[in-house]
Amino acid sequence: MPETLLFLPDGNERRALSRARIGELTFRSCLSVAALRAGIGLNPEAVLCGPSSELIEDPNVLEMIDAHGIKLVIRCSLTRSVVCDLVSLSSRFPAFRVSLRTPFETGDLIRDLNCLIDEPDGGPIGVLTNRIANLVHPDAMRFALTALVLGRERTDVLGYATICGLAPRSLQASHQHFRLSGPHRLLAWGQACWMVWRMERYGWNPKRTALAGGFASASAMSAALTPVIGKSPATLARCDGVTVLTNLFESRMVQ
Repeated sequence: MPETLLFLPDGNERRALSRARIGELTFRSCLSVAALRAGIGLNPEAVLCGPSSELIEDPNVLEMIDAHGIKLVIRCSLTRSVVCDLVSLSSRFPAFRVSLRTPFETGDLIRDLNCLIDEPDGGPIGVLTNRIANLVHPDAMRFALTALVLGRERTDVLGYATICGLAPRSLQASHQHFRLSGPHRLLAWGQACWMVWRMERYGWNPKRTALAGGFASASAMSAALTPVIGKSPATLARCDGVTVLTNLFESRMVQ
């Protein structure tokens, strides 16, 4: 049975997951880097760690994870310091996945991990983070990265604001302060990045992509995103859409 190694600073999450047996996932805690190294040698399915742990700061451990084809999931809240860590990680291990910390519910976290681990890679987060990090102020990168992470599944502005710990009006004011496009448009950009990535990199058809992203149909996905990105996600996926969306961020998402 696939095993996920836990290298988490939050003892409550670590203990809850260590006792969990849901679906095809089992969990084992590693309380030291030495224990983690030993666990990596047994070829687990994934490693779940905190954002500023010794794992991220240790290039040798990252090389071991990469060499064994293990999936790396970062469990975090997107504070300024964490975003800086993820920007740094994106240049060394762009295939990382992100599990956002929200009020802790073991079942919700495990369902999130199941979805993250089932996908072929970490999606566009690492690659796009590395490409756009120099386009915006470090404090503004928090909002861009949050929109990108949330793009995995359809989310409204209220959900985006909640994750950021802000009221919707305060979120709008923050976007204006940092000269970012409005919250709705930035969210749509993040969603488009995921939809295009899934079609372009995974070879998924528009229907499967739309359903994975929380849209009722491919036409609903296209209707929601085309006004923001200029072309349908399916069209972009046929013409190096990830690069197009990177350029779109520079030209239209930053005012």
